[in-house]
Amino acid sequence: MLVFIIILYALVAVGFTLESYLEGEREQSGWDIWRVAGFGLCLVWPLHIGIVVLAAVLHRPTPPAARVPLT
Repeated sequence: MLVFIIILYALVAVGFTLESYLEGEREQSGWDIWRVAGFGLCLVWPLHIGIVVLAAVLHRPTPPAARVPLT
């Protein structure tokens, strides 16, 4: 399962990095600090989704344990 999650993360990150690269090439913009920072953010932002999902799973309210009468 962990391998699937890592592969999914990599696909999302590479997809957005590729889109950012192609956008820069279309505009024929140079390699300035903002373009490099954009590539870095493309690789990091999907991690935030994972953190939010993990926090939601860990902090969800759990129902009280069911009581089974002893007979």
